[in-house]
Amino acid sequence: MLDEFAAAPDEETHYRTSQAYLYDLTVFAMSPTKLPYLGDLTEVVPPPARILDYGCGIGSDGLMLMQAGYEVAFADFDNPSVAYLRWRLEQRGLEAKVYDLDRDRPRGYDAAYSFDVIEHAEDPWCFLSDLGDTADLVCVNFLDEPEERLALHRRLPVPELLRFVRLTGLVRERVYHGHSHLVLYRP
Repeated sequence: MLDEFAAAPDEETHYRTSQAYLYDLTVFAMSPTKLPYLGDLTEVVPPPARILDYGCGIGSDGLMLMQAGYEVAFADFDNPSVAYLRWRLEQRGLEAKVYDLDRDRPRGYDAAYSFDVIEHAEDPWCFLSDLGDTADLVCVNFLDEPEERLALHRRLPVPELLRFVRLTGLVRERVYHGHSHLVLYRP
């Protein structure tokens, strides 16, 4: 994947065209890394809530939530991972709204979550603003990673982001895996 990343003219192009990233997401989805995040979300927001998977990639988290009785919609930029998500939905006989964030601005959800996405955004403040416009409750994680782990991630201003959500309407805050700050807040 790093070869493909180096060959792309910029980071945005990489994420919009990468075939290798699709496989990376598939392997990552098989790990239990995000299960505690989903646990916190489902404790605070019970089914059958309307939930938006913002930055969905291949949609693994949303598919699990659909099985648990949630009404899930997906949002991301058009890319190979989203094409794979559409195929996965079709194979399961499921219907769900899939928003293209280049064209659509989803609104009106009970909750929106975005796991392991904000560290790819050029501007985390703009990302939080856009995410906050989609739902009554936001669930997002901020990675506070050591320098050597930042190859495909941007450094986040984690203390400032935490201060912002605490002042905005914090519902829950947890730290997982020693460096992932999960927050649920009302925007």
